[in-house]
Amino acid sequence: MNRKFHRWYDGLRFGQKILVINTITAGAAMLLLTLSIAVIYIFSQRNQMLEQTSIQSQVFGESLAASLSFNDTGSAREVLASLRNSPHVVHADVFDLQGQHFAEYKKDNSWSPELSQADFMLSVKYGQTHHFGLRGLSYVSAIKLNNKTLGYFYTRSDAMPIYRQTAVFILLVIAASLIAAAAGLLLLNRLQRVLMAPLHNLIQLMRYISEENDYSKRHILRSSDEMGELAMGFNQMLERIQDRDNALGLELKEKEITEKRLDRLAHYDVVTHLPNRHFFNRQLISSALQGTQDKPLFGLMFIDLDDFKMVNDTLGHHFGDVLLRHVAELLAKTVRSGDVVARLGGDEFGIILPGLAREEDAAALARKIISRISEPVTLDGREVVVGASIGISFFPGDADNVDTLMQYADTAMYHAKDNGKNNFQFFSNEMHVRIQSRRGVETDLRKALEQQQLYLEYQPQFDIDTRRIVGVETLLRWQHPELGRVGPNEFIPVAEENGLIVPIGEWVFRMACLQAKKWHAQGLPLTIAVNVSSRQFLEADLAQRLEHILCEVGANASWIELEITESALLDASDSTIGKLNALAGIGFGLAIDDFGTGYSSLSYLKRFPISKLKIDRSFIVGIQDNSNDKAIAHAIIAMGNSLDMQVIAEGIETEQQAQYLLDFGCRLGQGFLVSPSVAPEKVAELVMVSNSAMVSNMEQLQYA
Repeated sequence: MNRKFHRWYDGLRFGQKILVINTITAGAAMLLLTLSIAVIYIFSQRNQMLEQTSIQSQVFGESLAASLSFNDTGSAREVLASLRNSPHVVHADVFDLQGQHFAEYKKDNSWSPELSQADFMLSVKYGQTHHFGLRGLSYVSAIKLNNKTLGYFYTRSDAMPIYRQTAVFILLVIAASLIAAAAGLLLLNRLQRVLMAPLHNLIQLMRYISEENDYSKRHILRSSDEMGELAMGFNQMLERIQDRDNALGLELKEKEITEKRLDRLAHYDVVTHLPNRHFFNRQLISSALQGTQDKPLFGLMFIDLDDFKMVNDTLGHHFGDVLLRHVAELLAKTVRSGDVVARLGGDEFGIILPGLAREEDAAALARKIISRISEPVTLDGREVVVGASIGISFFPGDADNVDTLMQYADTAMYHAKDNGKNNFQFFSNEMHVRIQSRRGVETDLRKALEQQQLYLEYQPQFDIDTRRIVGVETLLRWQHPELGRVGPNEFIPVAEENGLIVPIGEWVFRMACLQAKKWHAQGLPLTIAVNVSSRQFLEADLAQRLEHILCEVGANASWIELEITESALLDASDSTIGKLNALAGIGFGLAIDDFGTGYSSLSYLKRFPISKLKIDRSFIVGIQDNSNDKAIAHAIIAMGNSLDMQVIAEGIETEQQAQYLLDFGCRLGQGFLVSPSVAPEKVAELVMVSNSAMVSNMEQLQYA
């Protein structure tokens, strides 16, 4: 039963529970109050009955005293008969002093317990004047006359009228209580609604927040009681949840932004904002999986910027990044809508060409790309010209897997560079063989310096008029143990690309210093020209390194002339000028090699501490027949003489070439006309022969 009540009670709403509790409490209170009133009423009526009986007994006792005195039972009965007017008395007895029954009164059809003489005498003995029983009151009083006891008057009163009056009274109280309870419950119900309204509002707000996930709502506070404290706590909880959700939302948003940023960093290049190599490889694999012999072929294009490294190293990485972004924009605008353009790293770009109808479509796109990239562009106030070498391979014609396809495109690109740059090449098997050979050269070249396979030869530089040898140029040679003699054109570009030219260049400079020291000790005061590559010139501590080698060898800087290619001096920045001044300050002579083939502005030439200009052999070969070569050579010689610089022409092979140069004002030359490059031990012999010839010519002039 208790469990059922608890389940029923637990299923009620809070307001209903309050009503139940109040109803039970009010009912219990009403019951207790009714019982208390009934008990009080009964005792009050009993006391009133006792008091009336006492007075009645006293009055009747005076009347009965005469009857006892005269032993007149008849008068006693008449006196007792008047008890009919008393509503409560149902039986009365008169006893003499000996306890003998004298007279009796008994109400008709009424309850009246019989009293034995023994019980009566016992009551008298112990002085028990009255006794309330369940049904009524028994009262004993002495009948006296002149303070002399003559007998006893015993009455029994019925309490049922009291009970009936009490019952009526209780019913009236219950009815009034029920009316009051009903009115109270109605009032309580209304008050309960008022009291529970904030809680209902709180519950509705909670449901709304639960359904809508809107934590911005707040409960309106109208009281400072416990309900107000509950609402305040609920509002504070909402604020904390909202703050937590806001913080969590910001965290999730930042996480999403971070994930997008990481995804972009993982798949896009930060400089050009093009897809990176990782993304490109995935797209290439996807294209290969979709491609079959029955579907249109797709092409792969590798693009490498020509001369970008020099631009990046001479003008700075920031300028290089600007140039890369410019090229990226050009490529994005040039390719077709379905093509994928990516930066693969450094100055290399890749393009996936899906759905090609024919190979000529790729060739047309390559020509357009080369044309646009090779156009001069002004970036950050500087005009720059670069080119593009492009290699193209096709799937599945050239290769049926991605790795081989990329390798073949790379091979074709390097072949384009070997063919003079700024062009495109389709892959062919001949290219693969050539690249493999090139890679073999690179591998063997790393061993060549360690295994002393490299050596130096020297080509004389002479006075064109007297043919006297005044100096030599150092030329690097390589004797391969298996391939034999490897030409400089085969391994010098490889060394430039992989950076080996830096340690090789320092080795050449050291050997030249040792040779110069040896020749000066033999009485041959020759100046040795040593080439400094563009890559080597970019070293920030070039001057310190060369000076350190000079000190180690014990050579004099004036014995050495450094030949720097014109392309290495593309930038006339303070850094370049400072580096040249540092070299000149050590005592080196400085010459510009291959003058006329680079891009340096002649207006900056006067700022360089240059002592000699070297005319490239390409202008000397056609000096007799080509008017342009003749004009360029003449202009360079005139400019050098006007700037008080020595001018030397390389590649002189005929007397006619020598005479033209002499007529133009060029005094120094180098070429097969006097001697090819020779071993160092033969240089002394050539010097002796040239000096002897000069003395002979002088004697002939004297005799003439």
